[in-house]
Amino acid sequence: MTPAISQIFTRKVLLILFVCVLTPAVSPKEYFLFNDTELNWFAAFHACHLKNMTLATINSEAEQIDIGNLIGSWISTKKVYWTSGTDQAKEGEFVWMSTGQPIRYKNWYYGEPNNHGSQHCLTISNINSHQWDDDQCSNEYFYICEGITECSKEIVFLYPRFGLQ
Repeated sequence: MTPAISQIFTRKVLLILFVCVLTPAVSPKEYFLFNDTELNWFAAFHACHLKNMTLATINSEAEQIDIGNLIGSWISTKKVYWTSGTDQAKEGEFVWMSTGQPIRYKNWYYGEPNNHGSQHCLTISNINSHQWDDDQCSNEYFYICEGITECSKEIVFLYPRFGLQ
């Protein structure tokens, strides 16, 4: 290439932007089971954060079914998983710690939550048909993280704005 053509080509390449926008309201969330290490609720919350995810929230029956299917598809033994649900701030008022939102959709197992022995963190398991239980946050269980996995990718060509052809 001649220097003039090379310079124009380089300018065009440098002025192309690849934009990746993560929009939680638009992008679907996916759930990830972590069966390798049992952690207390606080450590599980932190472990999800280190993976650029959050402990799972369940805001609808459809999300409940998704998680139930995921748990059912991966395990044949009885296992318990942490979600981000907690009433640590005020007894009986469960919120999703990952979002700070009150829990509106509910799928408690019969008689739960019962705060038996200072239980403040929400679990889900295949023991009780994927219904919820409150448990002591210091207990160690597996955990479910959620993340946004799709990205809206746009290629933005800026060179016409700068008078390049």
